[in-house]
Formats: sequence, C-alpha cells, structure tokens
Amino acid sequence: MGLSIEEKIIVEHLLIEDEGMRQFPYVDCCAKEWKKCVCKVKGKLTIGIGRNLDDIGLSESESIQLQRNDVNKMTSEVERSFYWFSKLNTPRRVVIISMAFNVGISGLKEFKKMIDCIESGDFGSAAKEMIGSQWSSQVKGRAIRLASIMKTGQF
Repeated sequence: MGLSIEEKIIVEHLLIEDEGMRQFPYVDCCAKEWKKCVCKVKGKLTIGIGRNLDDIGLSESESIQLQRNDVNKMTSEVERSFYWFSKLNTPRRVVIISMAFNVGISGLKEFKKMIDCIESGDFGSAAKEMIGSQWSSQVKGRAIRLASIMKTGQF
C-alpha cells in the first residue's frame, strides 16, 4: 500500500529535521566536511538529507536531473556573461555550454583569444585557440571534438 501523500510529507519534514540538509559532502561519523574528518573509523560519505553516497550513490535518473540543473544554471550564467552567445547557432552554443560546464564561467572567461575570435565571427581561429590551450591537453579528445564543432558549426 505504501505511504499516503500526507505521510510522505510528514516523513520528509521529519528527516530534514533529524538529518539536516547539507549541500556539501560530509562524513556521518562526525558530521564534518569529508575533507576535514579526522576520525579513526571513517563513517559514510553523505550529502543532502542523509544520502549515503558510499553505499547508495546516485541513480541514473538522479544524475541526469543534477546534470539538467547544472546545464540550466550554466546556460543562464553564459547568457549573462557573453552578449554574443545568443547569436551563435545551436552547435556552437552547445560547445560553449560544454566548455563552461567543464571549466566554470570564470575559466571560460580566461579563453580571451578564443572569445575575441568568436566575437569577430572567426570560428576557425576560435577552434585553433581551443586546441592550443592548456585545457586541450587536459581533456584531449573532448577538445578536438568541440573545436571541430566550433569550426564547422555542425555536429
């Protein structure tokens, strides 16, 4: 039969009260951030409202929902930060969001030469700047694939 909607709401509120709501991972042995825990016997890595990441982790649907939230947030940040973003075609917009997702908005702003090339419509040079960056040596195939999309404007 399961719980009624009312019962589920009561349980949710009770768990928030008992477990707390934590945005960042902590260890349940001492409730300290996982990086700061010095307990000899480590507890379980936990996040949110008592989510045991060690044993339960995230389901595929939860991971996808987190990704959707992150992409929406990143898209809003990119739109606020770069006036030219809305003028790009879909494949190039996807490249910018993928890069921002990977390096953050402040990291993306460091691609000054690439940004100058995009602003002037020189997508071939923008792609070269992507390939010649330190980021490219870190992400390898991703950079090559994204630079190709930036250059051609096609998936």
